[in-house]
Amino acid sequence: MKYLRLLALTAVMLLMTAGCTAGRPFVLEAAGPFVYPAVVGPAFDRVAILVSVANHSGDDLQVNPADFIARDKQRRVYAASPTATVADARIAGQSPALRGVPPLPTITLRSDDVLTGFIVFEVPTGTSPTELVWRQSDTDVVAVLRPNR
Repeated sequence: MKYLRLLALTAVMLLMTAGCTAGRPFVLEAAGPFVYPAVVGPAFDRVAILVSVANHSGDDLQVNPADFIARDKQRRVYAASPTATVADARIAGQSPALRGVPPLPTITLRSDDVLTGFIVFEVPTGTSPTELVWRQSDTDVVAVLRPNR
């Protein structure tokens, strides 16, 4: 009897531990930044960041490009430019790494959906973002940018 009680207690503790250490119900990956020839003025460049979001939960997941910011190694932040993302879709899409990839839309992902697209940011000339931050209502999710190839 004592052995069964110990076994049951161990099983409950394992389940509690597994529940507490479970990962996020979605995965965020990012690559870039990819500089492309956009005319915005001598002090700024437009860069595109390739984003992939996978929803692994049973719940819907809202994705909006305006909820993303880019951050450089000095931790300066740059807001996404949804307008430039749409306006520059053809020009940015000519970059070899983005060829055939559409701009990231505002969309609701259902369970097991995966979404890939790019988001455009205006940054000071010569600035290279190193992280992509997805601002969520309860916490921010940070993806370290994989270098462009």
